[in-house]
Order: sequence, then C-alpha cells, then structure tokens
Amino acid sequence: PEGKVDNAEVVDCNHLDRADLIKWVNNYLAKASAKIEKGAFDYIIDLSSGDLAYLNTELPKLTSYAGDKTITREDVDLTFTKNKNYFVYHLSNAIDLRDKKAQFDILNTLTLSQSIGEIYTFLGSYFRRMFYCAISKDSDENLASILKVKPYAISKARQMVTKNKPTYYIDLYNKYINLDYSIKSGKITPQNAIYELLLGINEVK
Repeated sequence: PEGKVDNAEVVDCNHLDRADLIKWVNNYLAKASAKIEKGAFDYIIDLSSGDLAYLNTELPKLTSYAGDKTITREDVDLTFTKNKNYFVYHLSNAIDLRDKKAQFDILNTLTLSQSIGEIYTFLGSYFRRMFYCAISKDSDENLASILKVKPYAISKARQMVTKNKPTYYIDLYNKYINLDYSIKSGKITPQNAIYELLLGINEVK
C-alpha cells in the first residue's frame, strides 16, 4: 500500500497483474504529461513483467528523454535498461516470429552478458508455457493458474501456437529440456546451449 511516513512516500513495488499495471503506467504517464504510441505502451507492459521497481527506475529516464515528443518503441529501446526480462522478451518474440536474424542479433549481445546462464533458465518458463499451450485443451484460466501466469499470457501464447503449429513448440521444449540437462551435468555451457537451440530451430517443423 501507499502512504506517508515522515514526509517520505512509501510505494508498493510488488508485481502487478496486467490490468492494474496498465492503470499504473497510464497514471504515471498522465502525471508526466507524456504522449505515447500504443505499440510503445504495450511494449513497456510486456518488458516490465509487472515489476514496479523496474518501472520506477526506467520510466523517468524515458519521459525525460522523450520530452514533448510522442514516445515510440525505439525510445523505449534506447532508454530502458536491458535486464533479463528485456532479453527473454526479445528472444522469445524472435523465436515466435521465426526471425533468425533477430535471434542471432540478440544472441550476439547476450554473449557480452554475465547473466547468460540466468537468461537461459528464464527462457525455460517461456518454453514450458508454449509447450502446455500446444498440448492442453484446458481453459485459459485453468492453464494460467497451473503455470502461475495471467490468462492474457495464455491467450497470446495460444495465438502463436495456432500460427506456428503445436509441433514447433513441443519440439523446442524437448530440445530445451535436453540442453538444460546437459548444462546441469557439465556437458555444455549455457552460451553454447543457446547457440545450439537457435541453430536447431531451422530443423523444427
């Protein structure tokens, strides 16, 4: 909850669900008198994963940089810190779009990161979600409860499963699991595992 303690404002920086997050970001931008394109707004919501602490750090930089002009997706890319959420979002999106160039552009940047192992692990939740959406006939609400995400995320995932076919995500998840086992058993590094995973996407039908 928010309140006042000795003239200091205490802000709850827990993760919010998507509906509350949209309201929060809208209120922040309105107070800053900032104008923003819808695509840029949606991008901020997706990148944040509901993390208010992250947004409290990044939104002031964005609004200061944009000034009076309308905020674009490119402005978000230029000002938001590239954390794990950023890379997982971009890489999973490139995989969904089967965009090989984007996948390896991201990977080339990731090779400079000390957290590549963590990012590979974080990708596991994305692969698991897509796998279950590919094989399950359960409702969005029930599947969201099982996977501990919001129904909106399941709805979006199922749209991509329909577009790319269930076998695409089933095969990718199985490949991810095998590579993850190889990482944990010391047979391969996280960096090489991501390369092998992305190179193998061309073989996935």
